[in-house]
Amino acid sequence: CRLANQCVVDGVERVVHGSTWPGITLTPGVSQNTFAFTPRRGTVTAGHVTLTGSDGSAIRVTVHGMGRMRLCQPANSPPVADIPPC
Repeated sequence: CRLANQCVVDGVERVVHGSTWPGITLTPGVSQNTFAFTPRRGTVTAGHVTLTGSDGSAIRVTVHGMGRMRLCQPANSPPVADIPPC
């Protein structure tokens, strides 16, 4: 959210701050580092975000332009649950 009160839903701010998750690095793979949702068309900016823990384990969240999401593990990442490789 770039403006005050931009991410308020039912009177509650719906923002997650990075300081809440120490040791986790978020690396965007999306145009201008921003996902944009278009409610009129039901679309979103296509791209991915990789979350990496301090132990080197990583999960990539890939978002399709029509909103479908999938999880995978980047190459050389220690296994996390039953998430398939990318």
